Amino acid sequence: MGFLEKITNALSGDGNSSEEETIWNSINCEEQIDKILKLSHERIQIVYKHSPSCGVSYFALRNLNNPELLENSGIDFYLIDVIRQRPISGSFAEKVNVRHESPQIFVIKNEKVIWHDSHNSVTAKNVLRHI
Repeated sequence: MGFLEKITNALSGDGNSSEEETIWNSINCEEQIDKILKLSHERIQIVYKHSPSCGVSYFALRNLNNPELLENSGIDFYLIDVIRQRPISGSFAEKVNVRHESPQIFVIKNEKVIWHDSHNSVTAKNVLRHI
């Protein structure tokens, strides 16, 4: 396991992490995607597509672990590991009709992607502007 992957695991809840960092729920099956879309009628859903082997993705996740964003009680947070969960990542892209990129962030409300972006635009500040 490489340096960035170890750090990413800690940030994504796969290793020893703080309460703030464990707010990201891993998406491990296609049924979760449908559930997230349905839940978006009740609460905003944020999905982050993350590559544990990518430095840009590491820094994007680090930026998203911002208390101002994470402490918002009206939002659920999800993470797709695009390396380990490649088929799920592809299925998610099809269901929301947005071409796959990584890192990539989605804000979902009423089963619609109301905002998405990728790479260096994946920041807590940008997400907060769109919720």
